Amino acid sequence: MQKTGLMLPMLTEEPTRMDWVSARYVSEVSITASSADVSIRIDSAPELLSLVEAGLVSWVAEVRCPPTLYAETYHLAEPTGRVEFGSEDIEIDKLFVRTGLVALEDLQLPTSGLHQEIWGSNNLFVPAGTLLAAGAWHASKTLAQSLLVFEKDGCVDDGAMGPVRQSGDQFVIPLGANLFDHGRNHNTWMGALVAVFAYLGKHPPEEEDESVVLTSIRNMLQDANVPDWHEEEYDAAKAATVLEKFEVQEDVDGG
Repeated sequence: MQKTGLMLPMLTEEPTRMDWVSARYVSEVSITASSADVSIRIDSAPELLSLVEAGLVSWVAEVRCPPTLYAETYHLAEPTGRVEFGSEDIEIDKLFVRTGLVALEDLQLPTSGLHQEIWGSNNLFVPAGTLLAAGAWHASKTLAQSLLVFEKDGCVDDGAMGPVRQSGDQFVIPLGANLFDHGRNHNTWMGALVAVFAYLGKHPPEEEDESVVLTSIRNMLQDANVPDWHEEEYDAAKAATVLEKFEVQEDVDGG
């Protein structure tokens, strides 16, 4: 657990703090079921980058799953890389990741890039463990979002959906051009999800070959006492609506 430094400056991605004059922090995070690809960029803060080069601070990625109390900090050798984490104690649709810079030892932070009317002109003492920069929290995709990917297919009629095909750990849903461009609403999403579950019923993967996402979905079905694709009583539509519910909109005219 990093100390945030109650009376110390922090460079943040959100422009809410007034510590740095012109420095900027930008992070990109892509989260899957068992890893996160991160990319960090710091502009106009040579004071921080010199501390990185000196080995006094480290790039980090914080991973949290509040429902299971999972919290782990991973140190990164470079500002761009992949963080691998196990799926135990993690609900992948409730996972959050943020990046940052943490002091590895007590150090002196120059104030040349800070608002000196707030922080003065003398170097600031920074204790080990202080978070000196922090990106925004990035949320993971839901299980359904991790499962599906849409593509525009010129061979599919307008308003229509093509046959499902598997691509690695995801399932590709071909859509007609107008549906892909203008009609990807929740109904389209649910239709695609039911189609994927029907595909799983016809082509059930062996448990040892399942992706982490499919294993998580199968566990969810078991918790709901709903048969999965390995069982005779399996119903694709029922299973799909355990994962995601249809949206019901009431008729304002009462019809």
